Amino acid sequence: MATSLKFRKILFQINAGFLVLMGGMFAILDYVGYRTGQGPLGRMLYGNDLTVGMQEAHGLAFLFGLTLFVYAVPDARPSWHLLCAGIHVLLGGSNLMYWSEIVEHEVIGPEVVVTSIHGLFVLLHSASFFPVRNMPIAADTTTRKGSIP
Repeated sequence: MATSLKFRKILFQINAGFLVLMGGMFAILDYVGYRTGQGPLGRMLYGNDLTVGMQEAHGLAFLFGLTLFVYAVPDARPSWHLLCAGIHVLLGGSNLMYWSEIVEHEVIGPEVVVTSIHGLFVLLHSASFFPVRNMPIAADTTTRKGSIP
């Protein structure tokens, strides 16, 4: 596994983009589904007050993505990999925990893809963390002396 600083920053960028895009898009679709019954999950969410959980999860995914863009990409400390892996364990694990709902509402295909992506991010961030876990803490290794890239 490539653990260069460049690879790790690209991984953070891709992860952040995924969370911003999917989290933001589905936070909006959750609201639309709740209010109108339209959208990919509209049948499940329409008038269902428990939609608040999905709205919160997708909104938080969006905010985590923004946080990664602003802080993790330029900083690239190894500990960011642990946070990223944890985010995807939570999101992917939640999909698996409530899989019966996914089956009942016939959204298996898209959820298999999204849950697999969460799993892939867990693996990539875990594999990227361990080789650099003892790296000195330095926000930008290109400008600090004695840092390990």
